[in-house]
Amino acid sequence: MFGVFNLQSAYSMLDNAIPLTGLIELGHANGYDFIALSDDNLHGMVTLFEQTRRLGLKPILGMRFAVSVDDELIDVIAYVKNGEGYRNLLEIAWEKASEETLSLNRLKTLQKGLIFMTESPRSAIDRALERDDVRHAERLARKLDGALECFYLGLSLDSFSAEMVIAPGMNALSKTIGVPLVPLHRTSYVEKDDVEVYRSLIKIASEQNEINPDENYAFMSKKRLMDHFSDYPDIFDQAASVAESIAFDWHPPVFEMPSYRTRDGAPESDYLRSLAFVGLKKRMKTYGHPDIKSYETRLRFELKTIHDMGYDNYFLIVYDFVRYAKTNGILVGPGRGSAAGSLVAFVLGITDVDPIRYDLLFERFLNPERMSMPDIDLDFPDDRRDEVIEYVKKRYGEKHIASIVTFGKFALRSSIRDIARVMQIDPGRVSGIISSVLDDNIDETDAETMRLLKVAKQIEGLPRHTGTHAAGIILAKQNLREHIPMQKGSFSFQQTQLEARDLEAMGLLKIDFLGIRNLTVIDGVITLARERGIAIDIAHIPLDDAKTYRTLSNAETTGIFLLRVARMRSVLRQMQPHHFEDIVALLRPFIVPDRWIRSAIYVKRRKGAAFSYSAPSALKPIPKRTRTESSSIRNRSCRSPSVRRLLLAGG
Repeated sequence: MFGVFNLQSAYSMLDNAIPLTGLIELGHANGYDFIALSDDNLHGMVTLFEQTRRLGLKPILGMRFAVSVDDELIDVIAYVKNGEGYRNLLEIAWEKASEETLSLNRLKTLQKGLIFMTESPRSAIDRALERDDVRHAERLARKLDGALECFYLGLSLDSFSAEMVIAPGMNALSKTIGVPLVPLHRTSYVEKDDVEVYRSLIKIASEQNEINPDENYAFMSKKRLMDHFSDYPDIFDQAASVAESIAFDWHPPVFEMPSYRTRDGAPESDYLRSLAFVGLKKRMKTYGHPDIKSYETRLRFELKTIHDMGYDNYFLIVYDFVRYAKTNGILVGPGRGSAAGSLVAFVLGITDVDPIRYDLLFERFLNPERMSMPDIDLDFPDDRRDEVIEYVKKRYGEKHIASIVTFGKFALRSSIRDIARVMQIDPGRVSGIISSVLDDNIDETDAETMRLLKVAKQIEGLPRHTGTHAAGIILAKQNLREHIPMQKGSFSFQQTQLEARDLEAMGLLKIDFLGIRNLTVIDGVITLARERGIAIDIAHIPLDDAKTYRTLSNAETTGIFLLRVARMRSVLRQMQPHHFEDIVALLRPFIVPDRWIRSAIYVKRRKGAAFSYSAPSALKPIPKRTRTESSSIRNRSCRSPSVRRLLLAGG
């Protein structure tokens, strides 16, 4: 089994130019049997296991970090050997990401199931050998060996000093204290010619960063590595022995939603049903409807679907924090997205949109045949959203809630600007270079520009820094820190080191808490009106107010959510809306394709331009309400199975 330790990827941000997928493919193409990843975080964990499985390689998950020994920091790598080791590495990752320096005594308590090795050339042991302080190097190595049950010395030949000075000393040290050597080769770029890309990245991180001319962190093939370590012929046998001792193969954990804790311990499904039918009575009393039976039938259907798909708890949890918001004077948006098609959400007060009145389809939200996750996006005033999230944290526990990491990546323009700064190119030229690239009018005889663009293109798309998902929060019954890697985030609780797509693939449900500035403004208006003795019931504003439609027709919509952009104001002037359905059509591409709005096709046809139906019997009734002059006409045919299938298929 062949491979080398200390492989790193672009997740070691501003310190590596190789995307993880590219690194794994390089290993597969160049004779590796295992990929031993050791970034300074665990962002690439899911990709490592998924891609190596596809290619038939053995994944070895590790992380590099510093440990304090007698007030001196020693860089080490920890690799996961088994499930216990994985849980311990998650705890190490949390403490490292929390900017806590791990002491050797603390590391001793977290060592089970982990394999440790010194990282070269960053290890204090390497530095001691480089200055010929053998006694100090031996003292540090013995400290680590005495504390850690599974410990190796890492041997690197990545620079002239490492090869000619440190390596012989490390070899002698290995024999003196009886700790085996393992081969390390730090990978920071693909080929030696790419060193300028790597140099630019570390310079973006800090202008003081430099790379020594004799250092070589290019990826190496099996043959190249064998030649590289030829003076240490047994070292790859030792590497194979370490790799073969590793039995950990990560699989996505199974997560559950936290328990809502119903009154009197009643089953969640029974409690949800009770809440829903009580809520239906309240809604009917407020709004009234001649066909109560259709609501009851739809409600039973939705409740059965929700129960069969295992989402009773999910609805109760969302109901709980929406109720908290409303009872604490926090404005909640009326509903957005496919969740507005749920009658259960409407009767629980999660949304304020009657899906039957507006012929909205529940199957777009939850469909047993498609097994899609429920996705309820909730809008709160941006100055009070965090109050709701804090309530959820206290209600379900800080170990069961997490925000979601995002990655800020190098885009074309930012890449050019960053590299231009590193190359000390006149800032006055940069905008012109960007314009020439966007206009596909590059002067290929300009050597400075071509050098800049070559490097900028290679870093484009690489992760530059981490951020926080604008709205997404995940909840789980399990202690999340025991199952997935965590770090500190922008909230008062933990943040995942994995992206939303990886979390959703594990079955973790994401709830979007959106902070909307417009709701803050509306809330302020309501408060000011109340202070002047004017009561505004935001949930019962009439939808047929002539002055409102006159304002919309005049495109006086600056500051109005979704209608403030110039394109929408232009369409409003052409369209002259005078029914609520006109606004619905504009804002729901499911009804009117966005390209039709941009090209004014919708407006022209609304005013009488000729068109035809590809399937008249099925499609003709669907847009009837957006073509009629009477907002009272309701399109009931959308509930027929044939039309439902067409709509759900995007017909």
